[in-house]
Amino acid sequence: MPPTHAVPAGASLVVAAIRSWHEARRRALPVQQYLYRTLAPHDCGMLAPVLDSLIRFFETTIRRPLAVGSADALTSDEQALVDILQCADDRKPSAPTEGLPFLWAVWSARIMIRKVLADAFRIRGGAEVVFV
Repeated sequence: MPPTHAVPAGASLVVAAIRSWHEARRRALPVQQYLYRTLAPHDCGMLAPVLDSLIRFFETTIRRPLAVGSADALTSDEQALVDILQCADDRKPSAPTEGLPFLWAVWSARIMIRKVLADAFRIRGGAEVVFV
């Protein structure tokens, strides 16, 4: 899958998490521990199980393995996940669909991301914490 465009600065931690998840799966390592090590320096380690679940649901929804990009470019899969997490529409899905579990995972991830970022903001004494 060809890369789409350069990684925007605000999405860098999400992309790092996606790539960390992919690397752990590829190397048959404990995914959540591997993700935690990527996220913990940003006071976001609590998001490891949330993002693990979200990315697994994403793969199930697209019915193929997640494609990851290079250091300076996103794949369409990475861009889709970043866009999904940045979307402001937090309404609950109104009707059952094929992707309903994925929609619930997205909704849950957005809630947890906001909570963890608020906590990280307090931990850092008001310094900005950028996730997406």
